[in-house]
Amino acid sequence: LISTHSWGSTSNSYTTDARNVDAFMTQFPDSLVLFAAGNDGESRGTGSVGSPSTNKNGISVAASINSYDVMRAIMGPDIDSDLYSDSSMAGFSSLGPTADGRLKPDLAAPGWYTVAAEAITGAANDHCDVQTLRGTSMASPAMAGNAVLVQQYFNKGFYPSGAASPSDA
Repeated sequence: LISTHSWGSTSNSYTTDARNVDAFMTQFPDSLVLFAAGNDGESRGTGSVGSPSTNKNGISVAASINSYDVMRAIMGPDIDSDLYSDSSMAGFSSLGPTADGRLKPDLAAPGWYTVAAEAITGAANDHCDVQTLRGTSMASPAMAGNAVLVQQYFNKGFYPSGAASPSDA
């Protein structure tokens, strides 16, 4: 677990938080740290990825548009399929490059109209609802889950044959 003091920072400089992530990754090379890139793309444009997402050794995650069918269901049938395609970035997603010219974010996942659990205030402990949210913080958990699946694939020895082989683990 990495603790930082400027979550959501929009600083373009390579700050202490990003350096702390790089130091952690160097000290613990079997770990992988992912951060949401930020949601300043519309207001700040290029260079809007902030620390700690500007780190060199972790992964910065941007938000893409959800599938066209999901966007149509939420926004209506008359949306532009070119603007709201599976390969489109969400306009709010922060953009690189970093202050020293590196390309960030590293990956993108759906982060617009993503369904998440919603706690019901005053409800019993076993009750929740769902809500749709947007942001790079919604895209990051999807990428973290995918990263764990990739790690499991290699740890179980599925590469290179495609079948689990302890000798390939």
